[in-house]
Amino acid sequence: MSKLAEQLKKYLPYALPILSCVGIVILINGTNPLDVGPAGILLVFGLAYVFISSSLFLLLTLVMVLMAYFVTINPVSRRKMYYISSIVALAPVFLLALNSIGQLELKDFVLVFCLIGLACFYVIKRR
Repeated sequence: MSKLAEQLKKYLPYALPILSCVGIVILINGTNPLDVGPAGILLVFGLAYVFISSSLFLLLTLVMVLMAYFVTINPVSRRKMYYISSIVALAPVFLLALNSIGQLELKDFVLVFCLIGLACFYVIKRR
């Protein structure tokens, strides 16, 4: 792997929330949802997922750095943290998608949070 690729891999998680937020702002301000079609709407949902997932990963990384003074952190727990942040980031995207088609009700909240909870339980219990 080249030196540039290693540097990019090292700093990309820290720049990804900023880049995805800028992408969302540009896309929302520069386009009309009726003009971009399904691909543009999918791009907005994808950018929202990347923003939420990477922001949550950074927040959990900060929490783990603060906790490192009290407990030892191994690479397996760091990988689980990445998986959990990826799963939890799906909840707002699911709720936003349900709201955009006018199907958001209390039962949908419950179902989405049960699905997220079940997926997180599976990742935590998996070796």
